[in-house]
Amino acid sequence: MSAGRVRPARPDEAAILAEMANDLNDHVGIHGRPFTPERIRADAFGPRAAFTSLVAELDGAVVGYVFLQPSHHRLD
Repeated sequence: MSAGRVRPARPDEAAILAEMANDLNDHVGIHGRPFTPERIRADAFGPRAAFTSLVAELDGAVVGYVFLQPSHHRLD
């Protein structure tokens, strides 16, 4: 087994990202499958992306993901 790596997701990976996000929702009890490849491509890529997507890759396969969205919350 080779070492894993984290890298920016690519638009051609939108289907696996949607599947993983929907599977996570199912796991935590959020029913329905709101993520589609089209929605991921529209919201995660391009100059007006709503969030940044990173994937974990092992032996050339995507095995994990994270969606990052800028936010700020003061605690004082």
